[in-house]
Amino acid sequence: MRPLNRTPRPQTFFVSLCALLLLGQNTSGLDAIDPQPGIRTPLERAVESPLPTTTCEGCLLFALSHRPWGEAFDDPVRDLFGYDGGFMRVRLDLRLGVFQGLDVGLTRTNGVAREAYDSWSGDVRLGHTWKPRPGWRLDAGVQVGGTWFEQENAPDASAPWFWSGVGAGFDPMWMGGGVEWHGNSSSPWKSSTSPNATLAIHGQAIVRFQDNLAMVAELSQPVSVYGLPCPAWTFGPRWTTWRHIFSVWLGNARSGGPDGRLVGAQSWGEPVLGFQIVREATMWNTGKPQ
Repeated sequence: MRPLNRTPRPQTFFVSLCALLLLGQNTSGLDAIDPQPGIRTPLERAVESPLPTTTCEGCLLFALSHRPWGEAFDDPVRDLFGYDGGFMRVRLDLRLGVFQGLDVGLTRTNGVAREAYDSWSGDVRLGHTWKPRPGWRLDAGVQVGGTWFEQENAPDASAPWFWSGVGAGFDPMWMGGGVEWHGNSSSPWKSSTSPNATLAIHGQAIVRFQDNLAMVAELSQPVSVYGLPCPAWTFGPRWTTWRHIFSVWLGNARSGGPDGRLVGAQSWGEPVLGFQIVREATMWNTGKPQ
């Protein structure tokens, strides 16, 4: 999508709905699937890019991600590492594990700066894990969905998107990658003459240092049609507790969500300081081991 002037819209209703759904659920019972052997946490993504694993059957996952527009180290004391600069990118995610190996998701990403739209994306994901030997795993997944762009001063728009990825885990590391295509990618730097679609490749790595601490890195490189000059990178620690994840990261990208995470970045440097909170609850208990 191409940018226009906009006034950011509040997301109070969506945040409140997610919070009420999760606070009202029974959190005992099922363990979640994690790509790292030996760790049980609600994780089916690195930071922005998905992983080829699904949310456990009967589980509801809610994720809240913040990515400032302002550079983290330009004036870190006065601007609070970029958080006082405004134009905050907020991504909200809900995922529900329908069956083992199949989940569905809904994502909302707000527009910032000159973007006159908020994007809503829905998808279905299939994933499968093989465990050829103890401590090893192989993962493969595919995701198909669409994005609806809710615009203020122009007709709404929509576009399909597709992702597929693989990965391998061996204690204490998991590594993977994938390819993603979006029919109408978004960027604050897009113009009326820019191509609509973007094809990109993703790479992810997770290294565990102890049961509740890991380092996560991801890279997204646009390879065809529309793309910014540099690949988008993200790097930072992740702390885990019972069915929660808290991540803090540095990254050079300003976009997010399925329509924006694949377009790359304007430069290798000038990183922002972002964070993400992931919470998982049990909607129904199947009694099956996860």
